[in-house]
Amino acid sequence: MGHDRKIHVIFSLVFPLFLLLLSYLLVVAFYPLTSEQQTVFQFLDGKKELAINYTTAEISHLQDVAVVMNNVNIAFYVLAIMVGGILVYSWKRRDLLQSMLRYGGLATISLLCFLLLLLVIDFNWLFTLFHQLFFPQGNWQFAGDSLLIQNFPIGFFVNTGLLMFGLTLASGIIIFFISIMVKYKYQKR
Repeated sequence: MGHDRKIHVIFSLVFPLFLLLLSYLLVVAFYPLTSEQQTVFQFLDGKKELAINYTTAEISHLQDVAVVMNNVNIAFYVLAIMVGGILVYSWKRRDLLQSMLRYGGLATISLLCFLLLLLVIDFNWLFTLFHQLFFPQGNWQFAGDSLLIQNFPIGFFVNTGLLMFGLTLASGIIIFFISIMVKYKYQKR
């Protein structure tokens, strides 16, 4: 496999994940939270103790969520460095930059279409798989009347998930169209 092809493959794998995590971080930063949700997020960031009376199981789950969120932050920065490095490397080679942006945009759109298909086919399976991957301890199921579910109802996750999906999809589409503009500008020279 040629050097440029390896860069294309790496970028096409890394870029959609970078955009997805960027969208996640933006949604988490700007989504309007209730005061109870703000307290939980401050707890997850290690800035505040929980003042609300969560059960031991709920606190254990929130501690696991904090670990996952920390790992997501680390992954985001690693991906950002990789994406930035690849873009800097390809900056002077407009043909390489254009094709990477095209494939990165298409890979992002394709990933989201695949995830949407999985959601439509079997949301419960995907939901369960997500939780089994990130919370293998099994402490992620709570009764509907639990305080954690009351403060973070399914609507919270649906809304934030839709925002993440929309932001990532829009980013992929924009990047794809930027690649067309770069190609057009490159061909005019």
